[in-house]
Amino acid sequence: KWLVTNQDVISLGYARVSGEYDSDGDDKVDSDLGGANIAPDRINLSWERTWTAAFNTRLQLNHLFDRDFDNAVGVEVAEFDGYTTIDVMAELVALGGEFRLGLQNLSNEDYYTYYSQTAGNDARNFKGLGRSFSLAYELRF
Repeated sequence: KWLVTNQDVISLGYARVSGEYDSDGDDKVDSDLGGANIAPDRINLSWERTWTAAFNTRLQLNHLFDRDFDNAVGVEVAEFDGYTTIDVMAELVALGGEFRLGLQNLSNEDYYTYYSQTAGNDARNFKGLGRSFSLAYELRF
């Protein structure tokens, strides 16, 4: 995280995960872990701004990178086609509580989830959510 000003914070995160296992019991790792056992490589970038003591926002970009999964002889057994989503959130303190507004997948990216692409089971093949909107109000007493 970088505190750019007293009101602005920029965050950048990157995760790269790799893993293999011994598929034939010969005490040598030889096959890629599948999508159910390993997360996709990803990058997250966000900008948070405190506009006033009662109002703040967050804009974030999440990108999941493509990945291929190979078996012991190097044959591709699954693949993941990465995707990018952009979200925005706002919080407003008002009327004795807090309003939260969220807009997810602003670009309306059309994608299948990571698990759906890597598990290889058509019965569990789920599309990601299109553009969605949420609004909440929280009052604590």
